[in-house]
Amino acid sequence: MVANGISRREFLLRSAAAALATSAGGKPVHASAGESPLIDLSATDAVAGMTRGDFTAERYATALLARCRQSQALNAFITLEPQRVLAQARDCDQARRAGLKPGPLFGLPIPVKDSVNTVDYPTTGGTPALRHFRPVADAPVVASLKTAGVKRIRCGLAVRTLPSKSP
Repeated sequence: MVANGISRREFLLRSAAAALATSAGGKPVHASAGESPLIDLSATDAVAGMTRGDFTAERYATALLARCRQSQALNAFITLEPQRVLAQARDCDQARRAGLKPGPLFGLPIPVKDSVNTVDYPTTGGTPALRHFRPVADAPVVASLKTAGVKRIRCGLAVRTLPSKSP
């Protein structure tokens, strides 16, 4: 399937290349016309900006959700709950205004692959037979994210990604 002129495979390859370039000190792929420049920020820069109050977590989440909507034909998410993402972002903004010390992942929506257990969602691994499976505990990586501040400030983990498919 093609969305915005690129296939899902090309989208994933470009995303991986941009992430690699950014982590290696290169320049990220920039937002196209009509997109918020907030989507160009690295996770570190986004958290720093939200922590300083340069922009709100809600504004950042809104920009990311708009990008998800633009690319929805790629079918990259099994579950995407915009209202929950925005509510969590507003909670972050309220916590910052109240003077609470933000964690290292402050305001950052965290997509979690559908093969990773979370108590917040069914974990299907993309398999219809598992559509009702509810884990009783978070996977260690999810528990670590929550320990790093996600649970305390209730931000992130409102997005689940599709499992990888072999080419």
